[in-house]
Amino acid sequence: MKNLSAILLAAVLVSGCVQPLEDFAFASKSGCAAGEENIEIEGNISEVIVSGIITTPTPCYDLKVSGEKSGNEAVIKIETVSKGGVCIQCVGGHDFYSSFKSGNGTYTVKVFVNGRLAKQQEIITG
Repeated sequence: MKNLSAILLAAVLVSGCVQPLEDFAFASKSGCAAGEENIEIEGNISEVIVSGIITTPTPCYDLKVSGEKSGNEAVIKIETVSKGGVCIQCVGGHDFYSSFKSGNGTYTVKVFVNGRLAKQQEIITG
């Protein structure tokens, strides 16, 4: 009976848990910004795509990214981290592209930049 209780508890925890996004990919390139911060979210048959531009005080920043999901809600967190040292003085622009595998359905996708909700959108995939 003790083992059954442990299995049921594990099943409840897993079903409501936050999990990493499946096949999460992220790429970016930086330079002087050519525009304002902009984030786009779209879905297709098998994946969700999040892309756009993140601005930083200078181009000498890296983007630290993580992605997770809970049910039909996906959260992408982007943190800007200074590389330090001497840097060209212009507003930095980081073009980025990310994607993750999704099943058929409706998803709420949230993108946070430095802890601030930068974009939230409901999309349909499949």
